[in-house]
Amino acid sequence: MSTPSAICSKCGASVDWGRIFCGKCGTSIRTPAPLLPNSNQEPSAKLKPWYKFSARPVILFLGMYGFGFLLFRFDISKHHPFRYPMSNRNAAVYGLALTIGVFLYQKWVEKD
Repeated sequence: MSTPSAICSKCGASVDWGRIFCGKCGTSIRTPAPLLPNSNQEPSAKLKPWYKFSARPVILFLGMYGFGFLLFRFDISKHHPFRYPMSNRNAAVYGLALTIGVFLYQKWVEKD
């Protein structure tokens, strides 16, 4: 059972609580609230992204990974005990491990 909370000013029909428009004639009962914030607000009130993207770490990571992959794939240094040439899958895994290790070491050194 619903209880009417307003009466339409145009047609006189009872309107249920929470409605914005009259169900019979479509007249606005109350002003609708905006779903999006007003774009005329100050710039400081706008949402800021939770991340900060910089291309430099991405380029460094890809370059390090490429170097690590080629190092292990084609045995550039000629002093690790792996067979020559190493499979692509193993070279990719070892190259990724080397790259992540270097980046973690770099973050650890920058912390101090």
